[in-house]
Order: sequence, then structure tokens, then C-alpha cells
Amino acid sequence: MKAFILIFVVYLLLSTNIVLTTSQQSPPPCICTTEWSPVCGSNGQTYGNICRLNCDRDRYPGLAVVSTGPCNIWQWFSNLFG
Repeated sequence: MKAFILIFVVYLLLSTNIVLTTSQQSPPPCICTTEWSPVCGSNGQTYGNICRLNCDRDRYPGLAVVSTGPCNIWQWFSNLFG
């Protein structure tokens, strides 16, 4: 009987650990509309809308909107160097 209780407790501990680690691995999905209202990010990338830019802030900390509308190469160089 003691062996059964011990096995059961170990099973509970391991199954709880697995649930906790898998839930922490995947960030929640970023859901945006497909509305085309482009903005230029400080990384030189054009985003379809502000929501899409905000979704990329996890990958690029400090990402900001440089201007509304699509980016152009001169605008990006201007922000990068000056």
C-alpha cells in the first residue's frame, strides 16, 4: 500500500511539472486585423498596422513607430544615423 501511495504522489508531481513547463513555453498568439494602415517601425520594417508592430515588440525591445505610412530606405538611414 505504501508503494502505491508513493508511486501515485510521484505521478502527481511529475504530471503537474509537465503541465507547468508546457504552458510557459508558448507565448499567447498575437491577433490583429488585416486592416491596411501601414506604419514604419524603428527597425526599418513596414508593418500593416500598429497592432502588427506591437506584436513584434517581444522580438525587438524598444521598437517604436517612426512614421505613418510605409518605410522607405532614406527614412530608415536617417533614423539609424542621425
